[in-house]
Amino acid sequence: MLCCSSVNDDFKYGKKYKKENIIAHYYCLLFSCGLEQNGTDDEGIYGFLENDILKEIRRGKRLKCRYCKKFGATTACCLKKCRNIFHLRCGLANGSLHQYFDNFA
Repeated sequence: MLCCSSVNDDFKYGKKYKKENIIAHYYCLLFSCGLEQNGTDDEGIYGFLENDILKEIRRGKRLKCRYCKKFGATTACCLKKCRNIFHLRCGLANGSLHQYFDNFA
């Protein structure tokens, strides 16, 4: 629901989870700019709560991907001055680097 892809590729997108009304890849959750883990690891999808995920999906529907030009993009460049926003799958297909460590910025 965040990357607009139903592909199962645990290496690229993380495991795909279905919880309540949501289907999402784990990495798509991690790299969505407007999404925070407001729950504990045993709530929602590893702390990502349903209402927060749905809010991020709604936010993404207003944002167009730099690469495919379709709406639904929720991942962005970490540089404050950079305005590029994209789907995780589109970023990976175009050579973006995604890293997660300590406090994610």
